[in-house]
Amino acid sequence: MAEWAARARTHGSLALEAVEKLLREKPEKNGQSFSDAISKLVLLRDHYIAGQRAGATDAQSRKQLGQVNGILSAVIAGNYPLGRVPWHQVEKAREALAHLMTTLRT
Repeated sequence: MAEWAARARTHGSLALEAVEKLLREKPEKNGQSFSDAISKLVLLRDHYIAGQRAGATDAQSRKQLGQVNGILSAVIAGNYPLGRVPWHQVEKAREALAHLMTTLRT
């Protein structure tokens, strides 16, 4: 479990950096910053799924997978907005990811 958690922290840190870069750049629509953030979040999500399939996670990790899915959904929604990019939702996703990272460090 310790090795799995270390990799989760690595994937999470990279995802957080990508989302923070996205928020700094705030592109009008889909662009490289969105693609990078989504890709990093997908890697984090896939790591959680692989951990579950391998039996390397616990109930808290399953709950965190749900949180990662919500964060990913918010960023994807920003990439394909019906109107203006909902930056407040992307910011909430960043906050949720930052909070998740604090729980992974404990």
